[in-house]
Amino acid sequence: MTMPPETIRTLPFGLALVLLRSSPPLVTDLRPWTARKEVEQLRTERTAIEKALQRR
Repeated sequence: MTMPPETIRTLPFGLALVLLRSSPPLVTDLRPWTARKEVEQLRTERTAIEKALQRR
């Protein structure tokens, strides 16, 4: 099936078109990182990375 560009451009927020060389394209739901069970660890790591980037 071919998906025209206007369809790709108008995918609803939270959906993604995944293109991999080894499989056919697929449309999938995205889950916000804030909904993951390890959200506190992710926040801590994000803060550390942001601080490291600011020091550069």
